[in-house]
Amino acid sequence: MIELKGNVVKTFKIGGATVRIRDDCFPKNDEEREKVLAEYRAVVWAIARRLFEEGKEGV
Repeated sequence: MIELKGNVVKTFKIGGATVRIRDDCFPKNDEEREKVLAEYRAVVWAIARRLFEEGKEGV
């Protein structure tokens, strides 16, 4: 089970799912922020490469 910490700052209902955004999920300093951005960039590039390889570069 996932341990939940922090305060719920926003709740969304999407279909049958409930998404709760907590305040402890945000970077606390510039170093953490840069690490998160680097991870996002890596994921975006992996998706872009995959789409390009599948011939879907105009998506």
